[in-house]
Amino acid sequence: MSDSSSKGAALITGASAGIGAVYADRLARRGLDLILVARNEARLKAVSARLREETGRSVGVLPADLSDKAQRAKIEAVLRDDPNVTMLVNEWLRFDSSRRALSQGFRNSMPAPRYRIAQIAGATGIAL
Repeated sequence: MSDSSSKGAALITGASAGIGAVYADRLARRGLDLILVARNEARLKAVSARLREETGRSVGVLPADLSDKAQRAKIEAVLRDDPNVTMLVNEWLRFDSSRRALSQGFRNSMPAPRYRIAQIAGATGIAL
């Protein structure tokens, strides 16, 4: 993480564009470090570089296709094992209701109450 004033890290899926990228920007500006997850590594790196430059926060990237069970397991391991992760924004499940069952592993990976969970679902938004 970038400094002692960090509020922890947010792991954000679907963070390379759209709502996921907006969440990344707003959370970094509120003092959280970030771990960005999406399939498109080039876009992830671009978002990461911009946010590091603009906010001074630590921004890591984990390219992953979360529809692939093995790649999803790697992200679940980060959620389970990294004590710096204090928030999950799971934008990935928003696009397909069948993904809700797949995202159960994310919820099972997170020891409560360490995590504040922002599940984005359909048209319901969480105001930041």
